[in-house]
Amino acid sequence: MTEAEFERRIKKREFAEWAWVHGKRYGTLKKFVDQAKKKGKVALFVPDVQGGMTFKRKYPDCVLIFILPPSLDELKRRLIHRGTENREEMKRRLKTALKEIKFWSKYDYVVINKNLSQTVNLVEKIIEAERLKSTRFDYAKWRKYQMANN
Repeated sequence: MTEAEFERRIKKREFAEWAWVHGKRYGTLKKFVDQAKKKGKVALFVPDVQGGMTFKRKYPDCVLIFILPPSLDELKRRLIHRGTENREEMKRRLKTALKEIKFWSKYDYVVINKNLSQTVNLVEKIIEAERLKSTRFDYAKWRKYQMANN
């Protein structure tokens, strides 16, 4: 969206979270969070740590998963291999990563991203475990179903 549109939506409080990251604005519109909640769906968002902390404050029942690289050297290698940043941008991203890593303990889970398929598998397991938590169980709905089918 344009900068003017982004600004308009900030003023109308349409974002669940937003922040300046690496000189650009990023954000998550509330409507996407609300749609997922209304439908009982899992919504995955990839905010920076500012966004993660905002999500946790606004949606206390959300689950934060911190994805860590296996090492800082591997992070640097991946950034170089990606080839999307110049030298200065890469320095800035690595500097930001060092600051953000300090937030790992504020998250509900930590996954070390050794390889993509293993990471996806671990995130899927976390989602499944979270779905099964007793605090998320809708006993009234279950009971109503039991009454209707007996």
